[in-house]
Amino acid sequence: MSLCSSGTTVLRVNATDLDILQNALITYYLGAGGRDNFGIDSNDGSLYILPNRSLVVDHPPTYYNITVDYPLILWINVL
Repeated sequence: MSLCSSGTTVLRVNATDLDILQNALITYYLGAGGRDNFGIDSNDGSLYILPNRSLVVDHPPTYYNITVDYPLILWINVL
């Protein structure tokens, strides 16, 4: 058994967008699940353990089902 302390980055997700400049920027946020124990850096996709939390890594392991989303915003210009 080992302990993961608060602030520890546990994984990093990565998404790409084929648009350019401002349209290619991606902001990450947590969807369903995991919000009690995890946070996400909205800019780089790092999933970390929230402050004042710690997770015990058991054998067999504990699984967390976490959804990471980014909003799809469409801008339409009318001429």
